[in-house]
Amino acid sequence: RVARDGFALTESRGLKWYRSSPLARRGFCAECGGSLFWDAPDRDTMAVAAGSLHQPPGPGAEPLRPIGRGRKKRPAGMTGRPQGRRL
Repeated sequence: RVARDGFALTESRGLKWYRSSPLARRGFCAECGGSLFWDAPDRDTMAVAAGSLHQPPGPGAEPLRPIGRGRKKRPAGMTGRPQGRRL
């Protein structure tokens, strides 16, 4: 997650938004289909797929610094089922 007040896009070509629920919207690349953002307008932060962003240009530019992370309880793909041998 990044603070909304400190985040700015330098390029929005191909960026499309869709309302994924009554509470939030998702941003994606209309050219490749990549998921880029999850945004709930009533929050001070928004989720950004950080791997999709370039580092800021120029000397002295601040790198992207996340202030939180998603999926705190378990990694993606984990279902909570007991681990054992597959038959």
